[in-house]
Amino acid sequence: DLYDCTKQVLESHSAQIATRHLTVTMNDCRPTIQGNSDMIGILLDNLIKNALNYASTGTEVNIVLTDNGASQLLIENQCQDISDQQWQLITQRFYRVPGSEGDGSGLGMSIAQRICELHGAQLTVGRRAEGDGFAAQVEFAPAKSHDNGLLAPG
Repeated sequence: DLYDCTKQVLESHSAQIATRHLTVTMNDCRPTIQGNSDMIGILLDNLIKNALNYASTGTEVNIVLTDNGASQLLIENQCQDISDQQWQLITQRFYRVPGSEGDGSGLGMSIAQRICELHGAQLTVGRRAEGDGFAAQVEFAPAKSHDNGLLAPG
């Protein structure tokens, strides 16, 4: 349950959310995905931590879950704009946007990218639909049915 996993990760960052005066919104869609729960937890933690770390103080971080055959996760924040060249580098190992505050090593987004690859998911990063801020979207592969090949009675 992607909703429950995301909610748990958010709760682990409640102190940071309060300290930075952020408002976090999340819809109540409950898509189901398949994958390694530990790795999905790391993926969610990296994406959420990134959104919280770089959101402008006092702004909103928005999380949208959808399930239209393929499950999707969208995380958006309001933050300082970066150049098109920096967007292209954001998922590379050890890349940090010049002037970034905090104590990261530039691995979070590359780890998120690799976990997506291992799960047949696609990570897309860029500006929000409004043209500013940050958006990270993960489209997960459709969950496989557990059909055992037996015909239903009747």
